[in-house]
Amino acid sequence: MLKLGDVVIFEDYYHNDLQTGIVVTTGRGGREGNFEVMASKRSLTGRPTLDPYTFWTDRDDLWSLDDWEEYGKEAYGELLR
Repeated sequence: MLKLGDVVIFEDYYHNDLQTGIVVTTGRGGREGNFEVMASKRSLTGRPTLDPYTFWTDRDDLWSLDDWEEYGKEAYGELLR
């Protein structure tokens, strides 16, 4: 279960990259999703994203660090090379 302050990894479709972020709000619900995430200034591949930004999303779009270690690296390995 994700909670405030958790570090997450997600696919950043806008920048076509993998990104890290922090959960800053939970429980909003509705079309935007249940988690607000503040993205970091640098992606997992090392590219800058200019400014940090926030967005609302659902749990299905976020990898916890444990999930990333177990499943994510294999799923996104090509993008990280």
